[in-house]
Amino acid sequence: RTLDDPDLGQGPQGNLKEVNPPRDRMDLLVAKAVLAEGKPCLGICLGVQLLNVATGGTLVQDIAAEIGGALEHSGGTRHRVRIEPGTRLAAILGESEVDVNSYHHQSVKGLGRGFRVAARAPDGVVEALEREGEPFVLGVQWHPERAGCAPEAADGVFRAIVRAAEGWIPSRSPVAS
Repeated sequence: RTLDDPDLGQGPQGNLKEVNPPRDRMDLLVAKAVLAEGKPCLGICLGVQLLNVATGGTLVQDIAAEIGGALEHSGGTRHRVRIEPGTRLAAILGESEVDVNSYHHQSVKGLGRGFRVAARAPDGVVEALEREGEPFVLGVQWHPERAGCAPEAADGVFRAIVRAAEGWIPSRSPVAS
């Protein structure tokens, strides 16, 4: 899947799978709106890719074709990821490495504005991104809602987004008392 949009400067390449341009455009608009409003956000799998593209980043469209010696990243395989020290994700998980499930054939390539890499697979594939500071914006390439993740890689990210959402107050809405 690729976001084949003239503004992104990246057309279909390699082993691109089925795309749905209207959905891609809508997803991109939603991601941009969430980021613009400062809402806490957790992107999962395509969601991390979407957050990256929405901020000007690019994608590896087919890991196996574009990254020599890459691990298998699709079909529900498991692999370890290394969490970057000093990141919000490191604080959330309390670990330097965790086991995750993997269902993707694409990944982040060039970083979008304001993002930093929070985790990588042993082959260098980006597995998590985050924005520093507030609001809470985190994207993980794995599926914490599915079996196959270490408990901290699953429960930890969900606890973090819930905490961030609990503390978020919309800037244009009155606070209920």
